[in-house]
Amino acid sequence: MRCNLVAPGVVLTTAALKATTEEFRKEALASVRSPRLGAPEDIAAMVAFLFSDDGAYINGQTILVDGGANLT
Repeated sequence: MRCNLVAPGVVLTTAALKATTEEFRKEALASVRSPRLGAPEDIAAMVAFLFSDDGAYINGQTILVDGGANLT
């Protein structure tokens, strides 16, 4: 059995777009090292990778999918 955690950053879901202001999204974008904020597909791609044979040896990890927001 494996256990991993996917920790997303700001992801622009339909609900997030309705609940946030353009100003909030601009501030969030300024806090990441990516040229864009996250999309639901970014999180889905990581989960699909972890469930695939390619991710079979990854275990016990917290994987940040946040556009580099947590880089130090």
